[in-house]
Amino acid sequence: MAGRVRAALGVAEGKATAGNHRDALAMKTDMTADLDIYRTAKLFIDRHGDDAVIEAAMKADKMLEQGDLDGLATWNRILRAIEELRAGKRPKDVRLH
Repeated sequence: MAGRVRAALGVAEGKATAGNHRDALAMKTDMTADLDIYRTAKLFIDRHGDDAVIEAAMKADKMLEQGDLDGLATWNRILRAIEELRAGKRPKDVRLH
């Protein structure tokens, strides 16, 4: 994982090489799909109502306590998605049923 972080930083700083570009692409494909993030956000809103933001923040806190930075990043994305959905915003390329 440290290699992926270094690769992503190298790409972000304009120091892309074939190796770190490939690692950065692998990291991107490992991330949870936006559709899954918004589905989870919708589920939390349906399940927890007005407390959905609090519940998602507690999940993010738990990931931080456990040192799970990937989990923390995912729950932070879910938290932002909950806030967007509650505000009536949603990316054009994401459809919920």
